[in-house]
Amino acid sequence: MPSLSLPRHPALRASVVVLLLLLVLVVTTSTVRASTVDAQQAHEAAAEAAADAEARAAASAKVAATLEQARLDEAERVALLEVEQAREALVKAIAAAHVVLDESVDRVADDLVRAALAAAIDAANVALEAPLFELEEASSTLADAQLAVTDAQTAWEDEQVRLEAEAAAEQAALEAAQATAEEAAGDTAAAPDAAAPADPAPASAQCVNDSTYSGTPFYTTAPSVDGDGSNGNIPASQMTQLSWGHDTAGTPQYLRTQAAQALDQLNQAYRAQFGSNLDLDLTYRSYASQVAMRNELGTIAAVPGTSTHGTGNALDVPEWSCYAFGSVRRDWLVTNGPSYGWVSPSWAREGSSNPEYWHYEYTG
Repeated sequence: MPSLSLPRHPALRASVVVLLLLLVLVVTTSTVRASTVDAQQAHEAAAEAAADAEARAAASAKVAATLEQARLDEAERVALLEVEQAREALVKAIAAAHVVLDESVDRVADDLVRAALAAAIDAANVALEAPLFELEEASSTLADAQLAVTDAQTAWEDEQVRLEAEAAAEQAALEAAQATAEEAAGDTAAAPDAAAPADPAPASAQCVNDSTYSGTPFYTTAPSVDGDGSNGNIPASQMTQLSWGHDTAGTPQYLRTQAAQALDQLNQAYRAQFGSNLDLDLTYRSYASQVAMRNELGTIAAVPGTSTHGTGNALDVPEWSCYAFGSVRRDWLVTNGPSYGWVSPSWAREGSSNPEYWHYEYTG
């Protein structure tokens, strides 16, 4: 690098030095000023970029918040729609349950299932203003209770069909037996050599069939071997066939063993008094026969499963005038029957709620 040669004259040299210093100062100042401007511009650019980034972040946050609010609004709308749909479904279910409840009156074996359905309907009405989970729970409970009643009604109807079929079969068998008995009686009457049984009583003292009943005939039931002991289902092991008398179809008469033994003793006294055995129309009556009689006679007949005939402790004499209220034979039976355990119940007496002069019960 070439060296700078200064003038020899002191004053001139001083002037040159000053000029050089001034030049250095100017150059340095310009450089510093340029650096300052560049730094300021860089700072401003950075600030502007930060502001832009912040604005973009704020805009993104606003968009995200808007989207989140929309999502929440949609979820709330869907939840409200689900509640409304569940409420409408429960209202329809309640209406359907009421129909099932009304149609099942007296058509289920156990009324507790209907009581449970009624309670479920009440609970469902309360739950109509409840949250979704309570609506769903009430709907499920109501559906289960309704299904229980429907199943119980179906079972009851199936049982009625079975009983009616059984009663029809029994009736057909009895009618066939009656036809056979009548045919045999006709053959006996036509045979001149047939020996008629001796009647110990004078003809004038005997009862005659003067009944005016023209309805469906009913007959005594023979007990089954496998009866469960309930009303109308007494097993044969607990019954005894009476030593005399058949119904009009030729079926032997059956009673509980103790009742049969007591009636046998009463009949001996009756025969000594009137010269003939006590006439018998109906004794034991199966459940199926009770159903058939109830269907035919209505409330005149006992509710199936409640008849004393179904216990094997009741009998009916024929509806003949010789056994009517005020007759000699009835008065004798009412007076002497209790000594053997056989009575005319108060409800069957003349002037009572259900007068039946033909009905007697064994009370032991």
